[in-house]
Amino acid sequence: MRKESLRHASNPCSPLSKGLDDEEFYQVASTGACMTLSSSVGLMYFYCSRLPADGYFKPIPRCVIDKQMGLCTLLLPKSCPIQTVCVQGNIKNLKKIACFEACKKLHQIGALTDNLVPDIVFEENDVEEFEKEPYNDDQPIFFPPELVNKGSLDSMTKYYCYLMELKQNFDYEVPVHNIMLLVRNQFDMDEKSVNIELEVDRGTLTVNMKYIGLIRLNSDQVILCRRFQLAVFQVLMDRKAEKFAEVLCDHTFGNNSEIDYLLLPSNYVGQSPLIDWLSVTSVTFSYEKAWKNHVNCNAGMIQTKSGLVCTCMVQNSLVSTPHNGHAYIISGLLTNINANSLLRLSDGRLMTYKEYYEQRRIK
Repeated sequence: MRKESLRHASNPCSPLSKGLDDEEFYQVASTGACMTLSSSVGLMYFYCSRLPADGYFKPIPRCVIDKQMGLCTLLLPKSCPIQTVCVQGNIKNLKKIACFEACKKLHQIGALTDNLVPDIVFEENDVEEFEKEPYNDDQPIFFPPELVNKGSLDSMTKYYCYLMELKQNFDYEVPVHNIMLLVRNQFDMDEKSVNIELEVDRGTLTVNMKYIGLIRLNSDQVILCRRFQLAVFQVLMDRKAEKFAEVLCDHTFGNNSEIDYLLLPSNYVGQSPLIDWLSVTSVTFSYEKAWKNHVNCNAGMIQTKSGLVCTCMVQNSLVSTPHNGHAYIISGLLTNINANSLLRLSDGRLMTYKEYYEQRRIK
């Protein structure tokens, strides 16, 4: 096959039977590189994938479409030289048009080369030409002294509390809540508070951290807080319910950690460093014990894999779904549908929710 391909390599290509006349395109005169309306979407995502990222943030473009006005606003990551692109047109092609215009602008300012590839790719290739020193895994790991565990737990452990006030600078149906950072030693801060701006998928998040006082926790409270913290970290890093369940079932996991800090939900109101204990203690939830502390309410019942529960128990809770084994947060309830309600698929077919998720169940 390779010999046959090489034999035809010198033969000139015949012109395409169908040109680009039926679709809008953008061509670079100096190189002949071409981009169509359809290919611009993939190019836009590829360009964003080359922007700075880490294990917690992956830069991607996001489209906000106003169907009534026929408008599309393409929102690009903060590290992109272009922040927004607004276009108007056919509702079916709005995303393509927005990406097409964005790619043209990126090429005009030099972010895309004349070959219509990200300029960042060339920079990475240049770096690879230089000899790089291999990373030494045996290098010492540094922990700030404020986070170091001082030893065995006393009957009461003293923590310095820092309130992290979160302000989201974007619209989203799930609001952010303040966080309390508990450390064993007080931070050496020049200012009374520290402001940090973090970039997230949907915009920016402003964090204001300030010291608010001391708190003393007994050994049971510390262990409970650590279990809650580990559970939150686990579900953020991996949505698989099996690994999440392992953390919840292991009552000793994390108790002998070399570092000692706690990130906990807060309901601080300005008088004392309060922890949202209702959320923290939810890590010990079990179906068998749930009904013992349940008060009579008119919220209604819902059938789960574990059995019947009151809808008030699952509101704002973390649940696992049997069809894929992932963990999800319940932010709201739809009381007008059930398992036998009809779901319209993208191809126009109708089937019940029960049938749909039976098909998607893990084999």
